[in-house]
Amino acid sequence: AGLVGLASLTTGNAPPYVRMEADRLLREVAGPAAPEYDPLFGPDAEGVWATWAKAPDDGWQERARLLVLP
Repeated sequence: AGLVGLASLTTGNAPPYVRMEADRLLREVAGPAAPEYDPLFGPDAEGVWATWAKAPDDGWQERARLLVLP
């Protein structure tokens, strides 16, 4: 549920800073399976992060444990 929530921050009218932070955290968790998306270009209109978050790759939980949150 947390991944889907984070992915939702890359869509809609979220400010660029929010999209950038959500993208950064999702990239750390996704590792090499991270989809191509540029948060500065605009919202994730194609839903690439939402698609990934619904069915993340193996190993995402271990990478999530290593996250350092501010």
